[in-house]
Amino acid sequence: MNKQLVSFLIICTVLLACCADAKAASITGPEELWPYKVKLSTGWKYGYLLPRSGEWVIKPTFTDARAFNENGLAFVQLDGYYGLIDLSGKMVDKRRFKLVEPLQGGMAKVLTEKGWGILSDKGVMVIPPPLADNSGGFHDGLIRIMTGNQYGFMDKLGQTAIAPRSYENLPEFAEGLAAVKANGKWGYMDKTGLLVIAQQYDGGDSFQEGLAAVQLNHKWGLIDRQGNVIIEPLYDHIQAALSVKIVVAHGRYGLLDAAGQVILPLKYDDIILKIDPSYATSVLRVRGGDKYGYLNAAGQWLYRPTTAFRGDEVIASQQKLLLWAGYVYDMNGKKLNNYMNHLQDGYSLLESNRHEASQFFRAALTINPGDEAALWALMQASIVQPDGM
Repeated sequence: MNKQLVSFLIICTVLLACCADAKAASITGPEELWPYKVKLSTGWKYGYLLPRSGEWVIKPTFTDARAFNENGLAFVQLDGYYGLIDLSGKMVDKRRFKLVEPLQGGMAKVLTEKGWGILSDKGVMVIPPPLADNSGGFHDGLIRIMTGNQYGFMDKLGQTAIAPRSYENLPEFAEGLAAVKANGKWGYMDKTGLLVIAQQYDGGDSFQEGLAAVQLNHKWGLIDRQGNVIIEPLYDHIQAALSVKIVVAHGRYGLLDAAGQVILPLKYDDIILKIDPSYATSVLRVRGGDKYGYLNAAGQWLYRPTTAFRGDEVIASQQKLLLWAGYVYDMNGKKLNNYMNHLQDGYSLLESNRHEASQFFRAALTINPGDEAALWALMQASIVQPDGM
């Protein structure tokens, strides 16, 4: 064979291999793929989209799809059952689950023909069925179990951590402590089962950032992990919200910091924590009459209340705040004008389905605002029905 022809064939083979590798390498990690829902002639289907290119990496064939975990596995539903797929879209095994509930730390509670079990983030059944239907989720490395009227805890290996005992109520652990109710009063136990804060309260919530809301004589306050009173029980309701606390008294809302100092006085009609489940970014929405404003996680104003905002329509993602009218700001209140035309066009085309518009916007916010080509590709993928793929 001619040497030049042999060289040409070798080069072609190498180029083809490189192209295949480039295609596979176009996904640098599972966090890049988005479960995305589109309407086909066969109905609504889920697939996985690469937002920066608008490319369908896994074609929409599933009736439900969950986000990939850090090990590159995701739950999808097909023919009424859930299974696990890898980043190529292939089922990793033949197991079929009736229901799936995500748990802390990448674990999942799955319903099989034999009952509930616990699956690890690598797809291993660490606690086989049957597990009690009313068992909780993994928190602080422990899962609550219930046998008759007795509560106990197991670890991730299925070993008993706290033997079942008789309690009136026992929520999950948080920050190493669990609220526990017995004889009509609430206290707190540690992960060895030892009662470390006496049962003296009429109500008790889980700890968050070192503080827990407790109720005495129909009023709520805050205690620390040693049981010291940080905020006296003076309020009708207290809700932990990021690093601040939403308080309610006589139907008016306000904000306190962790030390009990007033950030916002009790004069607002409503304060709501707005969380985007896809990201850690969250904001507080404040309403006074027909005016809406937003605060960041530290309780600092991003936008003071105004009638310009459609207050219940907001997505916070990757340090950007999107108002559904199509306006995008960073978390310092600066408008990112480069997003404007694409996002407004996308909203007008998708506004008939809020769920689809929400998916479009969340994906769009992962793209650099100056990357016009990527924004356009995403919008095209969101609008064009991919029946012919």
